[in-house]
Amino acid sequence: MDETRPSPPARFRAAIRAYDIHRSVEFYRDGLGLPVISQWDREDGAGFLLDAAGGVVELLGKPAHIRSRGGWDFIPPVAKIDLVLEVADVDAWHAALTARGLQPRSAPEDTPWGGRSFSILDPDETPVVFLTVKPEKKGT
Repeated sequence: MDETRPSPPARFRAAIRAYDIHRSVEFYRDGLGLPVISQWDREDGAGFLLDAAGGVVELLGKPAHIRSRGGWDFIPPVAKIDLVLEVADVDAWHAALTARGLQPRSAPEDTPWGGRSFSILDPDETPVVFLTVKPEKKGT
């Protein structure tokens, strides 16, 4: 390893400031099936870490002393990021989520570059995209 470079990151983590932590954990754990790997409930807020295929979704609950919505958990009208979960069968995921009572934003659609995807909004309106990439398109 080059002496001037640090080691690469160990794991990717996406942190979401959830307005309603319990509703959000139900969505990710029960709705999407991501297992909880750690959780805490302290004076400075509650949180959950969920395993997302080698990465982590970190849900952060609002500290009890912050009562109003805004500031800490401001949600812009359009999310600047999408959480993307690459899955083997996007159509099976769409059917399973619909059967669980969740409401995907559309049916799975083919992409111009050879993928197939659909998305669903989490309780704080963060888009979660389910994506299947055809084997010949992997890495593009």
